[in-house]
Amino acid sequence: MKSNCFKMIFMSLITSFIFLFAITQLILNRNVNLEDLTNNQYKSDFILKIKNHKNYENLTGKGVKIAIVDSGISREHKDLINIKLGYRVQTKNSVINDTTGHGTEIAGIISASNNKFGIVGIAPGSEVYPVSVLNKNGNSSISNIIEAIKWCISNQIDIINLSISTSYNDQKFKEVIATAISNNIIIVASYSNQKNTYDYPAMYANVIGVKSTVKNEIKIIDNIVFAPGFNIVTTSTEGNYTIVNGNSFATANITGFAALLKEKYERKGENLAYIDIINEIKDFNN
Repeated sequence: MKSNCFKMIFMSLITSFIFLFAITQLILNRNVNLEDLTNNQYKSDFILKIKNHKNYENLTGKGVKIAIVDSGISREHKDLINIKLGYRVQTKNSVINDTTGHGTEIAGIISASNNKFGIVGIAPGSEVYPVSVLNKNGNSSISNIIEAIKWCISNQIDIINLSISTSYNDQKFKEVIATAISNNIIIVASYSNQKNTYDYPAMYANVIGVKSTVKNEIKIIDNIVFAPGFNIVTTSTEGNYTIVNGNSFATANITGFAALLKEKYERKGENLAYIDIINEIKDFNN
C-alpha cells in the first residue's frame, strides 16, 4: 500500500481471544457449553439485566437500521436473520462476506435472533447492514471508512457501529463523521485496546466512544462509556459460536442498547440524540 495514498486504520481488536474448552466455558460466572447452543439459547447477564429493566423490557430495536462498518457479516448464519444487503467499499457492490469473522461477531451481539437456540442479541428486531471496509488482515484506509460513512448517510442508516479506531486525526474523516451526526445518525465507536493512545472517531464530538469493563454494567467515566466486553458469547463464521473480548464488543453492546433507545424515542415521536443516550446510560444503574 502506498503511504502517500492511504492512511491505515486498524481494528481496535487485532485478535479476539477465543477460549474453546472441551466441556464448558465460564461466562460472567455462568457456565456455557458452546456445542449446546445448537439446541439451547443463551442470554448473557447483561441482556437479562436490560430485559428486566422497567424502561427497556418490551423493546427489541424493531425497524432500527444499523450499519456495521467492519469486515462484512456471514449472512448464512441461522441466528442472524435480519441481515440486509449492505455495501462492500472495495468492490463497490452489495456482495458481502466476512473477511475476518470480526463483523459476524459484532452482529451477533447486536442482533442475534430471539429463538430457541444460539444466543439473543440486545436488539433482535433491528435491521443490520454490513458495510465492509476491512481486508483479511483487519486493515483499511481512512478513505474507505469515509466512503462507508457516506453510504450510510445516503441510505438513511440510524446507527453506525464502528468497532475500529485510528490514531490519525484526519480532517476529512472528522468532517464526514460530523455530517453523519447532523443527519441524525448515532455513531458508536470503540477506543483502541492499546493504552495511552489517541483514538478516532471515538474522541470526536458527539460520538459515543466505548471501552470495555469486566462488570455487568454500563457507565460513563470522563466522557467515555464503559460496557461489558469480556467473555462475550456471540456468533462466528460457518454457523458457529465463539467467545470474544475487547473494546470492539463493548461497542457492540452499546450499539444494541442505542437501538432500543431509538425505538423507545420513536414511539414517543421524538428524535434520539447523543445527549439522550448519555443520560439514559447515567440512569441505567439507578
